[in-house]
Amino acid sequence: MNADIVLCLCHVGKLDEALELFHSLVSDGCGLPADLLVRELSKAGRAEECLKVVKLMLDRQQLRERHLVNITIDSLCKSDMIDKAESWFQELKDFRGLVNTVSYNILINAFCKTKRIDEAIQLFGEMKAPGCAPSTSTYNTLIGGLCRVERLGEAQQFYERLLSSGAGASFITYNILVDGFCKADRVPEAVELLNELVARGGVVTSAPYNCIIDTLFKKGKIHEAELFFNRMEKDGVRPQEVTFTVLIDGLCKANRVARAKEIFFSYLESGGSPSVVICSCLMDGFCKYGGVDEAWRIFELMTNRGCTPNDVSCNILINGLCKAKRLSQAREVFEEVVKRQAKPDVVTYSTFMDGLCRAHRVDQARQVLCMLVDKGGTPDVVMYTALISGLCSLGRLDEARKVFEVDMRAAGCAPNNFTCNVLVNGFGLAGRLDEARELFQRFVERGVQPDCRTFSAMANNTAKTEGWDIYSWNEWITGKWD
Repeated sequence: MNADIVLCLCHVGKLDEALELFHSLVSDGCGLPADLLVRELSKAGRAEECLKVVKLMLDRQQLRERHLVNITIDSLCKSDMIDKAESWFQELKDFRGLVNTVSYNILINAFCKTKRIDEAIQLFGEMKAPGCAPSTSTYNTLIGGLCRVERLGEAQQFYERLLSSGAGASFITYNILVDGFCKADRVPEAVELLNELVARGGVVTSAPYNCIIDTLFKKGKIHEAELFFNRMEKDGVRPQEVTFTVLIDGLCKANRVARAKEIFFSYLESGGSPSVVICSCLMDGFCKYGGVDEAWRIFELMTNRGCTPNDVSCNILINGLCKAKRLSQAREVFEEVVKRQAKPDVVTYSTFMDGLCRAHRVDQARQVLCMLVDKGGTPDVVMYTALISGLCSLGRLDEARKVFEVDMRAAGCAPNNFTCNVLVNGFGLAGRLDEARELFQRFVERGVQPDCRTFSAMANNTAKTEGWDIYSWNEWITGKWD
């Protein structure tokens, strides 16, 4: 009866009460209902309590559910207690049947994720007991870990061992290796592996093709990427949404927006859905290369087809409209986004603010900043720098200085190099060089390290206004810097 109560308490999430009753059952010498308790403790991230419960079961020789050992090892690893998990695992190896291949796989995966590859390899070498032979999953985990740290030669060696082990490579093995070679910029070897998989007649998914196409685009090999996309159909592999996303994004970044649009509509005609990711890629391409009307049409197509634009897609359109000086439309989109945001997105506000400042509508930009604060958001350095830049461009230098010295300090927002360059250059161009130098020093005091653009702007403005030559400037700045 009490055992059933423990189970009920676990079901309703009252783990503290369940644990208390569990330990009272131990004291009374009753049977221990540990399975659900351990599972729920693991889900709640209470790994050490999992360990105590399972150890107690082992001490009383009542551990009938051996999989609880693996659940506990996994819980410890996910709680960043890999060494504790491995130490307990080594103790358990003395008890026949308590650890198995899955136990090894969990630990090897944890070592690989934390880049402790040599320890993973050492553990792999210990997999000799009955029921503990390496599986395809073991090899895949280790190969993936080696690829992540760019030890591709060893990854290939384990791949060859897998082929000769009898366990057999799976399509996941090939996906891992192709991804590893692509990330290391070794596309020919990735293609060779894919050819091998196709020749073997194994299960082929779109994943390795996606990796290779993406890498070819990143290397600027646009034609080869398209050819590889066309090869998928010949190999009998249907391109997935991710494939079209990679293809359209790559074409847009290469300024092949017309071709990307063509493929997008071909994708829709074949029954594909206009996902927010694909549409955002296409909109970004159009906005960057002067096609904001096309971007707007894609935005409308999304909404008409039941695909709700997210903050990213809206920010892309706001930015494109602002750059095209279509601020009324940008405001429409901005207000619609803000209306449905549960939590204000700083990027949305800063994007629109920057557009307003570039159009010299600084007072409106300030209102946007205040709106963010009123909604519980925190303006970042990008927003303040945009405002300072807008004020400087209108010659409202004292207001710009106040934003830096008062508003940013009050908000706890640290300036960066861009803030420094904009403000110092603004005062320098206006011929207020003493104040520019003073501000320059203020930035240094607040931890901003001026870059070459700051020095260059100061030198040029000083030369124009006061006739200093470069040697006089160097002498002044060296004295201040020392």
